[in-house]
Amino acid sequence: MPDLFPDRRDITFGRTPDLSHLLNRARYKGMTAVVARAQLGKTWLLQQLARDLSEEPHRYLIGYFETHGEGSDALLRAVSDLYTRWLSDASYLQQARMVWRQQQDGLLGRFTVSLGGMLDKIGFGAPIAKVVDETLQGLVAANQSLRSGNLDLKPLQYDQARELVTLVTQISARPVVLMLDSWEKSSVLAMQADTLNAILRHFDDWPQVHIFLGVRPEAGADQRIEDQRGGLGL
Repeated sequence: MPDLFPDRRDITFGRTPDLSHLLNRARYKGMTAVVARAQLGKTWLLQQLARDLSEEPHRYLIGYFETHGEGSDALLRAVSDLYTRWLSDASYLQQARMVWRQQQDGLLGRFTVSLGGMLDKIGFGAPIAKVVDETLQGLVAANQSLRSGNLDLKPLQYDQARELVTLVTQISARPVVLMLDSWEKSSVLAMQADTLNAILRHFDDWPQVHIFLGVRPEAGADQRIEDQRGGLGL
């Protein structure tokens, strides 16, 4: 089970207005960037926000991922964290199994078979976080094979993220918040930016979700995105 979000209230003393503003933003479908220079407490603020949102009276479902420069799939990793936290709650795991048995032929297309296999593995005592990660990475690998070596995973990440978030909100009847911390450290920033742009353009296709980006202003980031787009043929 993922760790509980740490209590940062002592460290974030004096940030109550900021927290209140972000809590209010989470009520609406959309995307919010929390931008500040290094060492000014963005991560602590986001972690306290995640804790407050997940507790009563808010009861949001949270997916959190802090980028350290690895991979190009921050959104998918945040959704994976959301899914792991959700399934770690025994009542939601039971609901997921019930929905799978009743509606497996009509569930979200791309992820249907993987969902059933995942729930079966969890039923045999496999660690939930490991099963979720292996399943999502397996889908990524399968997509690479289908594309004959083309490493453009953006459509798969986008579709997977949307389908998983939709599934979680449908079964739990709770709103979702995704947090992508240190987003600017992503190794393929152009692909990350295009994925977020796709979400903004098609937010009507998404369930009730708010995305928070923790971002440090980085000199040359715009040029870095354009350079990567050129290298990827985007």
